Amino acid sequence: MSAHPDGTRSGRRRSWAERQALAARLTARIAAREAELAGMLRDAMHHPGRVGLDLLLHPNELHPFVPGPLVHPAPATPEPQTGQAGHGLLGRLTRRRPPSTLVEREWARVQADQVAADHQRQLALAAARRAHTERARVLREQLREEHAGVRQLAARIASGAPDAVQDYFGRVLRCSPWPVGLPRAALALRYQRAARRLLVSWPLPPREVIPSAAAFRPDRGRRGVAAVSRSESDFRTRYTHLLAAIALRVARDLFAADHDRLLTGVVVNGELSRHNPMSGRDDRVPLVSLATERADFERTISTGDPVSWLETLDGVVSPDPEEPVRPLVDLPPRAEPPPAGGVTTDVARLSADAFAQLSRRLWVAAGLRGWTPRDTDAGQVVATGELPTGGGWDRCLVVVRRDHGPSPEHAVEPVVAAARELRADRAVLATTTWFPLATHRAASRDAPVLDLVEGDALRGMALRHLGIALTGVLPD
Repeated sequence: MSAHPDGTRSGRRRSWAERQALAARLTARIAAREAELAGMLRDAMHHPGRVGLDLLLHPNELHPFVPGPLVHPAPATPEPQTGQAGHGLLGRLTRRRPPSTLVEREWARVQADQVAADHQRQLALAAARRAHTERARVLREQLREEHAGVRQLAARIASGAPDAVQDYFGRVLRCSPWPVGLPRAALALRYQRAARRLLVSWPLPPREVIPSAAAFRPDRGRRGVAAVSRSESDFRTRYTHLLAAIALRVARDLFAADHDRLLTGVVVNGELSRHNPMSGRDDRVPLVSLATERADFERTISTGDPVSWLETLDGVVSPDPEEPVRPLVDLPPRAEPPPAGGVTTDVARLSADAFAQLSRRLWVAAGLRGWTPRDTDAGQVVATGELPTGGGWDRCLVVVRRDHGPSPEHAVEPVVAAARELRADRAVLATTTWFPLATHRAASRDAPVLDLVEGDALRGMALRHLGIALTGVLPD
């Protein structure tokens, strides 16, 4: 005989009252899980707790023990009315007799099962408490060992060192409490010091994190309960809301931990790991993307629908877990150190012709064919050509700007207009510095496809394709 999820045996026949009680217990567990996932962002906003270096430096302030549904005993099954016991002394004497009728025997069985189930719950609760205590002990020991390192890290954070800032915010995100089953650590972080912006690639849980059953009901075979399947539309709605809440929660944790005001903006790209049977590898599929400035985030804070809040910030989330979205800002690859004694080029000091020549070499080495100059001056280079795609070649407009400070937001409009006039399939707008987040959000809505390439990505392209270390561009 197989064991039921609540620990009882599923092979014997059960009374209606027993099946009702079992279904109510399992449904209550599902409701508790749904409430935990749905309230994840709201609870974090209402109860922020300790964040940042305060959390890292004070090991006694750890996450509280949250037992979840284990803390609540199962609801008691009402005593059946046998019709044999009356009121007064005769009734009380009758109810004290040993069970003799079928209903009374079923009632005794239900009570015994409830006692056994509650005993199992108490054992599970005690085991969870012991596991939490052990995890807290290990974390305290790790924090004590890292105390000196954390204080050194604080000094390097104040100086704005990118690796220290990335290390700090990575630790903060790992220490933030999340519901069971949700990832707790970033896949990658990139800090752009000049733009004062942190880019985060965050892993997403699979859709199976949403309970597949919406409820349980007594079955007709008198042996247990049957699951009420969740509709596909309900599945997608709940999963979409969860993805939006995760992106907003990551941004909220980062801004809350930024005591030194290192960040004016945060980018969160949520990616789901999915096996690709064609390549045999796991692909990372973007399903949610958020690019927001601190002022906009704090001005629009909402504890209601996370999808509405995300859309207010011009974020994007896929309504279908099978359909990826286009990230608002792509994370540049991690910068590689230039080879010792290699070629170094200061972009800011190049003449207009030298800058145009460097741009041509860079894009041709990256795969563009048919480079045709359209316009060149000291501030930018404009050319057309063809870039390879999965099924052929796209006619492309390439614009490379040499900016000082952030590239102006109005730089996008003429590029899009020129791409449409030339009937290009796509356009690339590159800058030696960086684009405001508003420009990234606007570019994601333009047609044809507009790719934005910032200074750190330019430096990576030059080092990878030409072996040249560029200076005078956006530092990492």
